[in-house]
Amino acid sequence: MAVYNYRNNDFKPYIIVTNDYGESWKIISKNNGIPSDHFVRAVAEDPERKGLLYAGTEFGAYVSFNDGKSWNSLQMNLPHVPITDMEVTQNDLAISTQGRGFWILDKINVLQDIHLIDDKPLLFTPEPALRTNLGGGRRSGGIRFENDISFYLPRDYNVDEIELFIKDPSGNIVVNFQERTSYLFDVDYDEEKVYAGTHTVYWDLEHEEPKIQKDFISMYYSASRGNGPLAVPGTYTVELNVQGEVYSKPLEVRMDPRWKISAQDLEMQFNVSSEVVGLINESQEKLSEMRGIVSQITKFISLTEGKDYHSEVKDLGNSIIESIKNVENNLYQDKIETSQDEINYPRKWTNHITHLYDRLTTDDQAPNDGMLDRVQELKSDYERYINPYQEIVSVDVPNFTKFLREKGAMGIILD
Repeated sequence: MAVYNYRNNDFKPYIIVTNDYGESWKIISKNNGIPSDHFVRAVAEDPERKGLLYAGTEFGAYVSFNDGKSWNSLQMNLPHVPITDMEVTQNDLAISTQGRGFWILDKINVLQDIHLIDDKPLLFTPEPALRTNLGGGRRSGGIRFENDISFYLPRDYNVDEIELFIKDPSGNIVVNFQERTSYLFDVDYDEEKVYAGTHTVYWDLEHEEPKIQKDFISMYYSASRGNGPLAVPGTYTVELNVQGEVYSKPLEVRMDPRWKISAQDLEMQFNVSSEVVGLINESQEKLSEMRGIVSQITKFISLTEGKDYHSEVKDLGNSIIESIKNVENNLYQDKIETSQDEINYPRKWTNHITHLYDRLTTDDQAPNDGMLDRVQELKSDYERYINPYQEIVSVDVPNFTKFLREKGAMGIILD
């Protein structure tokens, strides 16, 4: 219970507790962390972790991890204002202030598990993640719906000694945080070390996004803004591997309870979106391969200038380049420099497939019949466009390489 007596010029903090239903009381806020002139207006017990207490004073917030034996500041970015009430709800600490509105310390799971810290690495129990299309993002200042995953290291470790994964209910890796470093901005590390202390990574519930050519620009999709298919609700696993020792915790992904959509519809959306991601990735890999071949042939034409076989290299090479350009021209519009250029130049296959992907993943809903039909149409178009290229790399490129080697030159390298 919080008691204040400031109106009688007594500014001491009074938090009193009883263990015998009010027969006797004792003060648990005397000379143990809360300044002597910070009188207490509110106190709250954590409903999940025994001994975890929160106190709101005239000048800020405090926390005790040991039933009030000692108190620590919980101020962080909270203004130094009177706290009038506190409540833990859905594992968020909500407080009201006098003059600065309502504040929420969300996802207090780290505070609940902090007593478990010792001389070994610790993976904190992650909060359930909420799949929703509401706004709010990392460091936006507003409420966030991405999932926070925190872990503690008792000392510095080499980067290659630590791995962190999220796995789906079937055990497949959804996120490898060593590869997706954009999630690691609150991890204290460099090229060699991950440093001692508590670290947090953020997962936006996305699987890996499509890999688009960096120069791709569209009214509907940007290579720099890529988004992956959202995780289907279910129980996932967070896995921390430190020097071969594995620490794991379940992570529950929940659907926003306000959206009335079935698990089957979300599963269908995920499966179709993932199929389209695979199609996009395959096409972009082929485009990169095409551009690599064209670049190599162009160099060979230049390097053989002055040789007696230069004209043959030039004719053979330019013939292959022209054939590849015809294929690329069906797949990719390279004249677009701004998103509005799609009005001026015909959209190609990549424009259509990324537009479809954007529509598939924009809302939480199953694909409609038109979307499903369009997936099949674009798959057929892709096969029709890419088949001539398969002949180029299986016949024309090897013949070109054979000719070069007969002349004592290197051949075309295919990754």
